[in-house]
Amino acid sequence: MVEGKPDWSRFQRVIEEALRNARNRVANAAICAYGEMVGVLWEAGQTSAAVQLEEYWNKLLHRGGITLFCGYPIDVFANDFQRTRIHDVLRAHSHVMPTSPNSDLRWALDRAMDDLLGAKADEVRSSIKSGVPSTNLAMPEVESAILWLRSNVPERAEEILTCARSYFAAALNSGYAGEMAAI
Repeated sequence: MVEGKPDWSRFQRVIEEALRNARNRVANAAICAYGEMVGVLWEAGQTSAAVQLEEYWNKLLHRGGITLFCGYPIDVFANDFQRTRIHDVLRAHSHVMPTSPNSDLRWALDRAMDDLLGAKADEVRSSIKSGVPSTNLAMPEVESAILWLRSNVPERAEEILTCARSYFAAALNSGYAGEMAAI
């Protein structure tokens, strides 16, 4: 990092040396890397630095011979989980996966929508299904639904998501649900 931003020449020198060492140890083997630093930067609120680091990794990935995995500690219920905030992170990846089965998160979101929207919940679910844009990104369904709610029903989204968070947390505490879903 130089002045709070990733530095391409330093990144390239360190990572290419590590890749060279890995290739020398096992000839013709696939190399996989895990980019933990992007998550560290994201969690520290340095989202632009995390995105810049993703771009550096992508430059190396285009040269071939490496697969990259990243982890972001993103709370899908938090106010900053919005399409505009995570757009750059999403476009830097080919797939996004939650850390636990999404059925737990789906259950919490559906229950909150049923409780707060009543009969309109099914109408909103239909709108979500037809309104979530198709992208090249394999975005999990529930996370897409949360983004849709924030964009299309902003007057009710926070209330629904606060309720869903409490259901999800209660399920976690009871042992019903898995870990907090993140992308």
